[in-house]
Amino acid sequence: MNLFQSELREPLPRRLNRRLSLLLALSLVAPCLAVGDDWPQFRGPGRDGISNETNLLSKWSEDGPEVLWRRALGHGFSGISVVERRLFTMYSDGSDEWLTAIDTASGRQLWRVHVDSNFSNDQGDGPRATPTVASGVVYALSAKGRLLAAAMDSGEELWKKDLKVEVGAKVPTWGVSTSPLVEGNLLILDAGGRPGASLVALDRMTGDLVWKSGSDKAGYAAPIAIEVGGKRQILSFSGSRLSAVTPSTGEILWTKKWKTSWDVNAATPIFVPPDRVFVASGYDTGAALLRVTSTDTDTRAEEVWRTRAMKNQF
Repeated sequence: MNLFQSELREPLPRRLNRRLSLLLALSLVAPCLAVGDDWPQFRGPGRDGISNETNLLSKWSEDGPEVLWRRALGHGFSGISVVERRLFTMYSDGSDEWLTAIDTASGRQLWRVHVDSNFSNDQGDGPRATPTVASGVVYALSAKGRLLAAAMDSGEELWKKDLKVEVGAKVPTWGVSTSPLVEGNLLILDAGGRPGASLVALDRMTGDLVWKSGSDKAGYAAPIAIEVGGKRQILSFSGSRLSAVTPSTGEILWTKKWKTSWDVNAATPIFVPPDRVFVASGYDTGAALLRVTSTDTDTRAEEVWRTRAMKNQF
């Protein structure tokens, strides 16, 4: 979910009660017309919200930037990924959820492909996850847990998996909101499958299950990859804990309990190099900074500090 706000005392923000229409608008001014870096997944290339773009405008003109095109799509909370002058997002239209590709220059819809039936909820309908693009393939996850791999150029369906069927995934109250992570030849997802499939890795070319790990219920955050002391780790923020696993096997390296009301652990953890991890939740849970230590024989996470002064729900 690409929403930022502090403490809320309702299950989801009431400001999202009304049904929303997803409206895409590309606004460019002359100094920004050069092609920039790709933004291929949730929160960008490093899943950290950091852009390496330069020469950005520090101030808009009085009338604002010129709107080059605008396109209405439908309902949903999916973010936008951008690769090779195409943007990719998901939305619901009527009774269905769709993955679409749009030309960044013209706003023309290049293709759309059906992902799942629409997820309906009193806090807002439609998909929650942001598409992930890697090596010419777009990976899209519906709010009901159906995973699609489609060709980036054409939208051709390459494979599709229902995580409820494949690994016993349980759809959380406000819909599947995690975004797929590509790690080498693996596609890693917080599936919330129990027992034994809280976090899963699929072969990203075939969709076949490679490993499954943990037995926790699903949260709403996206997994990230970090490296500490030369050891690669996948961080998973599930419904009641933050865990780290070995990417190749799913072996649990360390885990920290993190209980939040309604299991709304939704803010993706932030890695602070070389060895710190920031984690936060709403509902008066608060935030903490962890220090990860890693050796050949042991990996652990210790709390540096914790506070209720910062409560990032999303």
